[in-house]
Amino acid sequence: MYVELYDSDTIDGWIDCPFKYDEELVNIFRKQPKRTYDGARRIWSIPKDGVSHLIADCKKASIDVIDKRGNGEKANHNMAVTIRNDGFITNFGEVKVRPEMSRMYYLKRPRDGYRVAEILNAEGFKVKVKDKVKNNPIKMHPNVQLYPFQEECMQFLRQNDYNGLVALDIGLGKTMVSCKAIEEIGKGPVLVVAPSSLLYQWKEEIESKFSYMNATVVTSKIKAEDRLEAVERALKGGIMITNYEFLRTIPIKFQVELLILDEAHRVRNWNTKTAKVIGNIPARHVIGLTGTPIVNHLKELYHITDQIKPGFFGTMKSFYGKYVNKDGYKSTYKDLEGVYERLNDLMYRKRKQDVLMQLPKRITQTIYVQLTKQERDFYEDMLASQPHILAAISNAKVFGVSSTLRIEKLDMSSKEKELMTVLNELHGQIILFCESKTEVKRLGEMDLKRESFVLHGDSNKEQRETVRKKFRDSSDGILLMTEIGTEGLNLQYAGNLINFSIPWTYSALEQRIGRIERLGSDFDTVNVVNMLTDNTIDNHVSEVVADKAHLFNMTVDGAKQEVSRKFASDLFSMGIKVNSDGFLSRVKEKVKA
Repeated sequence: MYVELYDSDTIDGWIDCPFKYDEELVNIFRKQPKRTYDGARRIWSIPKDGVSHLIADCKKASIDVIDKRGNGEKANHNMAVTIRNDGFITNFGEVKVRPEMSRMYYLKRPRDGYRVAEILNAEGFKVKVKDKVKNNPIKMHPNVQLYPFQEECMQFLRQNDYNGLVALDIGLGKTMVSCKAIEEIGKGPVLVVAPSSLLYQWKEEIESKFSYMNATVVTSKIKAEDRLEAVERALKGGIMITNYEFLRTIPIKFQVELLILDEAHRVRNWNTKTAKVIGNIPARHVIGLTGTPIVNHLKELYHITDQIKPGFFGTMKSFYGKYVNKDGYKSTYKDLEGVYERLNDLMYRKRKQDVLMQLPKRITQTIYVQLTKQERDFYEDMLASQPHILAAISNAKVFGVSSTLRIEKLDMSSKEKELMTVLNELHGQIILFCESKTEVKRLGEMDLKRESFVLHGDSNKEQRETVRKKFRDSSDGILLMTEIGTEGLNLQYAGNLINFSIPWTYSALEQRIGRIERLGSDFDTVNVVNMLTDNTIDNHVSEVVADKAHLFNMTVDGAKQEVSRKFASDLFSMGIKVNSDGFLSRVKEKVKA
């Protein structure tokens, strides 16, 4: 099966595509944003700026595209894109073939040059890319077998020339797929950028499952004057693993074959120094890994996809015009189905429920902790003393974690007492998440009747790894963690997870649960216990988190605003009035709920 491309004789700037009738091809043409069909001649026509989209869709369906356009002059004109570390240069000026190229010529980041060449090649130009990638052979020997959905993901990456956003749910093996891509490309240098807590986990995965022993971890522990030399040595070894923070401390003087961005949502904002540094790394192929491509704003998706495939959604202006409604200071989204449909060309998405037969079953229990009269009275008095609703929300959230964080000389909060009961009912290893570092430390000092292990923001990488291994080797230990443990730690040998406090967003909650609900879990079922302080702000946070789940985290930025609206009625029932600017004032008496 194939489709042919000809310069249109009837519409200037369009391409004619005659082909023998085939239902799959018809469906492909119907997906094109702009197209016409001439029934008499049995020819579809599309604008020139849609050719690369058509070619990509046909490539995915294994349909050949035969370019018979009159591009002799284009093809014979030797054009070149030279990739430099400070951008790219061309020998043909600004050829405006597709709208998004204006964005690329405006920013001229190194990776934009690869995209310009790709677009021009699709339009019939003969373009050669010149870069300084020093190819190093990488011979890996995998001793693992991919699951069917992971193999499907690999097929997706192959069709996209190893460029794409791998948005597998937490625990479904994004690292494994990435290592397989390195093996198939077979040459480096490869740069893996990941959060600090995951660097040695990457190295262990590459060594143990792909028998490649030349992967090097490079961090800021190296003296500043020795860092560039360390980077050069690591890249010569084939695979360099580093964190986002390290790259901010060195000039980018290297070019790579493959760039892997673990937890790619770290580069969701162009205005951050981290995103700018990553955007200036010349790379022929880019693979982004994330279970949560959008955390707060839809524009984050634009930024992430642009790091992987520049101009994928066109210009920022056209993207906003198509998918965002502006109403004063508020933004709402439109045509989210269109976003997903377009995103399917770049993102491979698999949710846990899609491969449920290969995952442990999750059993969730929510425990509502009741406050004592002392705690309730303090809670209401504390809120009444706050000047503004935002301050009230902040203090209420901390109080919901544990009243001991606000009430001095309180030996044990109701929540801490309830935790003791929960711990007696659970068997085997337990992971406990809590947003408060102070509370995590406090729990670590308490007698929990189990061997306790603690991880928080003050723990360095060596301490984290030591604690993780000691916990792994314990029979019924409890690992107490702040959010530091939500990115990438494999803890599938534990069958229980306690959310001692509920985070603001659904994505953060799923990040936590993904630590134990992973492929390779030792358990048929995993237990998740959510602990809420009843009749406090916890109830509203829990409601909002549940409401956001169905939107794939596209609008979770409104979580605090939604909680604020719900919380205002609580304050009023306590005799606290919220004015239009959010400031609080006492009323004469409490209002009965």
